[in-house]
Amino acid sequence: MNIARNKILESGLSSRVSNFIVGDLCEMSMIEDETFDTTVCYGAALNYLLDNLSKGVSELVRVTKRGGTILISVNSKWGVIHSLLGRENFDILDFFGRPDYWYIDKVVDTGELPQHPGVSHPPRHFFDAKEIREILHKAGLKHIVLGSSPCLTAGFRSKVELLEKDNEAWKTIIRLEEKSYCLPTMLDYGEFLLAKGVKEKEW
Repeated sequence: MNIARNKILESGLSSRVSNFIVGDLCEMSMIEDETFDTTVCYGAALNYLLDNLSKGVSELVRVTKRGGTILISVNSKWGVIHSLLGRENFDILDFFGRPDYWYIDKVVDTGELPQHPGVSHPPRHFFDAKEIREILHKAGLKHIVLGSSPCLTAGFRSKVELLEKDNEAWKTIIRLEEKSYCLPTMLDYGEFLLAKGVKEKEW
């Protein structure tokens, strides 16, 4: 919470924030039904819910007003692998040379990554575009739109930093990202899957 508060203070937007709450995504009883016009769940929190995923999504829907919008981001299983190909200071031979140790095929086939001694994360589930669309549809959301972020440049941070130094090059890559990130053929390409859905007015 302190990180969130400090970031808001740095941005000069503290006057627009009414409260900071520490809670559990699967149990937000401190927030009344239909509180928010827009509910944002970024940072891939849903990847860690595992068996509690449906409860977490239900809570996001519950606290959103009818006709309101829900925005989420999750780690994409294909996008994460794609991003590793471009990552610097990463032992790509060790990773792709030991697929069983790194559970590569397990992640691709099931989305599941168990607790791993070489990864500083608890167990998590990686999604693909079809799966996340079905989850939001099952939760009752309509007008679902998916995107990929970053799409073309996932994993290529040093190249992006280089492009940013040239105004025309930067405008070009941003334009290409904007043209590509919602294409159905590109949704699983980026490190993150973005999703937007609307809670029906008649609920």
